Amino acid sequence: MTPVKRIVALGGGGFSMESQNLALDRWILSLIDAERPRVCFLPTASGDAPGYARKFHSAFGRLSCEPSVLQEYRFNTGQAVHRFCTTCGVHSHYTPRSHPGKVDVNVRCISDLPMEELTIEPFDGKNWEENVDEIQ
Repeated sequence: MTPVKRIVALGGGGFSMESQNLALDRWILSLIDAERPRVCFLPTASGDAPGYARKFHSAFGRLSCEPSVLQEYRFNTGQAVHRFCTTCGVHSHYTPRSHPGKVDVNVRCISDLPMEELTIEPFDGKNWEENVDEIQ
């Protein structure tokens, strides 16, 4: 039997509302058939209250799991916003400077995506400024 793959997304509740009552957080972990599942907190694009990621680590650090927080990284012009996991290092998605209103997703992060069926179009990222018009 193929294991069920799940993504659980919450907009509040659990650790963020009741730091001493982790019933919802425990229930989420019970859905995962793993001894120590990995749980990743994805901050909101508009920003979270100071200390929110620390609350996540504090709560899930007391449970039987491996908590991590998706971090933001900007370089060069600071316009592109890259997100990566501090536990495994995967670069999951980013907001490109060529299309600031969009999000690019690392397709390798999508389960069961037949990579051999994707069409790859080469782009000269080393000379980004000279070639960006090709993708806009």
